[in-house]
Amino acid sequence: MSVLLDGSFGASSIITGARQGALLHNSANTLTEWYDKRYTGNNGEGATMGCPQVNVTGPRHWNVDYFVVDADFLRIKDITLGYNLPQKACDKIGLDNLRFTFGVQNAYTFTDYPLYNPQANTKGGNAGTAQFGVDNGSYPLARVYTFGINLNF
Repeated sequence: MSVLLDGSFGASSIITGARQGALLHNSANTLTEWYDKRYTGNNGEGATMGCPQVNVTGPRHWNVDYFVVDADFLRIKDITLGYNLPQKACDKIGLDNLRFTFGVQNAYTFTDYPLYNPQANTKGGNAGTAQFGVDNGSYPLARVYTFGINLNF
């Protein structure tokens, strides 16, 4: 059995794709938490959104810390299980060796990140650049299952 873990602690990400929906647009996809706390003009005291206007144009709402979230995670990146058939059983069926393997990639991610992938880097920047940690709503990682048989005659 082998297990590969991947993780990051102390990271944060800005979810830029949620800005418009959290401000005003009823037809935009956004997280319920942000939509319910959006500024509408009627809830000035209860709104926690960092933008005091419902007009969604201009730079005043562009990169406010309201959309910066904790991107810490621990991911079970790969699990592989293997089983060798005992030699006595292999001899009975005329084989030198018979091995079965089963694997899972991207098995599970432990995180409080509100979207699919805390490693999202939609802008394509490198670590240490201003573009790293920007999530515009990337696709989730695929979970891949593999099964293998190794026969030796």
